[in-house]
Amino acid sequence: MVNLATAADWIAWAALIVSMSVIAWSAFRYVRIEKQKVQQTQFENFYRTLERVHNKDSSLILQRAAIFELRSFPQYKDFIVRLCRDRNSIFPGTAEKVQQELLLTLQHFEKSDE
Repeated sequence: MVNLATAADWIAWAALIVSMSVIAWSAFRYVRIEKQKVQQTQFENFYRTLERVHNKDSSLILQRAAIFELRSFPQYKDFIVRLCRDRNSIFPGTAEKVQQELLLTLQHFEKSDE
């Protein structure tokens, strides 16, 4: 058992506890900040994918690939499902293959609910 008889022992233990608390708090903040960075990067990737989806000047292959890539963002599922359901009004006059890819993406997310 540790003998905490002297004031120096108490101060040493207090310093150890404070130091460990500071390290633990710093580690917690670091992890939280890194998680926020990852979330921001994921959102930026999602936003760029949406730009590629809506880029009617690009080839149909690139546009369809971007629509397919939307399936990689389950955290934005609610928005993607609404986008795919409104495909006829949001993407009027687009190629049938683009409309089909939007429908397949919608089915992908609806199937994941089961």
